[in-house]
Amino acid sequence: MNRTVTESYCITFEVKVNSSDQPEIDRRMECARQIYNTCLGHCQKLWRKVRSIQEWRSALKELQALNRKTELSSDEKSRQRALRQQLKAIEQTEGFSEYALHAYALTINRHFCSPLGVNEMQKTATFAWRAFERYRFGNAKKVRFKRRGAPITIENKSNATGLRLKSDKVLWGGKHTRTLEFPIIVKRNDTYAQQTFLDKTKFIRFFQRTIRGKRRFFIQAVKEGMTPPKKRQYGEGKPAVGIDLSPSTLVAYSPEAAVIEELAPDCEDIEAALRRVNRAIDRSYRTTNPEAYNENGTFKKGCRLVPSRRCQKLIAERKELFRKQAAVRKQSQEKAANELIAQSTDIKVEDTAVTSWAARAKETTVNRKNGKIHSKKRFGRTVARRAPAMLLSIIDRKLKYRGYALKRVISRQVKASQFDHSTGQYRKKRLCDRWCVIDGHRVQRDLYSAFLISHVTGKNLDTIDRKACCDDWTNFLKLQDEVLKTCDKNLGIF
Repeated sequence: MNRTVTESYCITFEVKVNSSDQPEIDRRMECARQIYNTCLGHCQKLWRKVRSIQEWRSALKELQALNRKTELSSDEKSRQRALRQQLKAIEQTEGFSEYALHAYALTINRHFCSPLGVNEMQKTATFAWRAFERYRFGNAKKVRFKRRGAPITIENKSNATGLRLKSDKVLWGGKHTRTLEFPIIVKRNDTYAQQTFLDKTKFIRFFQRTIRGKRRFFIQAVKEGMTPPKKRQYGEGKPAVGIDLSPSTLVAYSPEAAVIEELAPDCEDIEAALRRVNRAIDRSYRTTNPEAYNENGTFKKGCRLVPSRRCQKLIAERKELFRKQAAVRKQSQEKAANELIAQSTDIKVEDTAVTSWAARAKETTVNRKNGKIHSKKRFGRTVARRAPAMLLSIIDRKLKYRGYALKRVISRQVKASQFDHSTGQYRKKRLCDRWCVIDGHRVQRDLYSAFLISHVTGKNLDTIDRKACCDDWTNFLKLQDEVLKTCDKNLGIF
């Protein structure tokens, strides 16, 4: 019987933990860390065993050959399904599956004398399985184990036993373990958080964060139903919004408004402070661990660096820099997302891989004038600082609350940066050309691309509606003049 899937949302609360309960919390988190690392190592062992099976390797090679084909016949599709089932059957026979890992986690419970519940241990095994899957499918370069003291999230499967939320308190324990009790911190004027207590709790997560050098504990409750209403406005039924995103700027257009602004403007640049802290950490390591370095200053491979108390404070300072920047960046992105969905719930953006902006250039080029090699650096620091992909994920999440979704335009077919709606032709432009002439008018390149994206139609979102563009052309020119008057001249769009 298939499980029914219901709507759900998450809300985070801080919990008040007594100092007397912290040793027990540390013990349970340490057990979860050890189970996670053990399950991860078990996955590595089974993966090596599966890959050594000749039958599995032959089936995988044949499946990869079929996947590379653009068109498959009915027999080839049937063979493709059969090969996938064969691979899965071999893996299950060797115990290489998520549910087999759950059983393994229960068997090692006796070794660790874990105070965690069955569901909590199985969820920890699931985290390890997902981490290994990222490595298996090429989304991660290697498997990373959690070191001692590293933060870890403990999650339950239900709200009945073990880690659970009851009224305004968190209970953690069972028949054979001590039950911890933590009150939830809720502000009196936070009506949104108070309304969430009316919804059923599916399960909760428990984790810790270090804020300003102090450990603070939080829970994330997964609630059933839709989120309580907020003051947030949704532009339902309004014309579509087109977004042209760059590493540092946000450009959007709709028939009602045009936006050209800096992406995450409140997020400060911490590069100078980060360089200062990193230099201090390096000096501290070299002073307290001279045996770990060669005479020429290079690090001896295999040596372990032991941080001093000052070095530990510097590492904590570095973490705090990243934490503050992440918090400010997320708040700024949430604000920008609210402004966009207030214009319309029909939001379109190109399906550009944001990660490619941060990648280094592959080709080596030389300056013809002085013969120097050009730097291969691109927009890595800018992307890390402003996180343009985060904005898109936030918009998509907020739209799904109302049953909508962010629409991805096929950039290879639309080619918004090259299209001219007045002639219907494509003309390639250089990246440095920030302005272009369309129908006798000088228009800003990024804003014009957002204008074209907003008028993309078709079942697969691969066609620009030229008639709609012509009808909205006069309005576009008007909105462009208005937004350019108030736009920051220091942005890289001029």
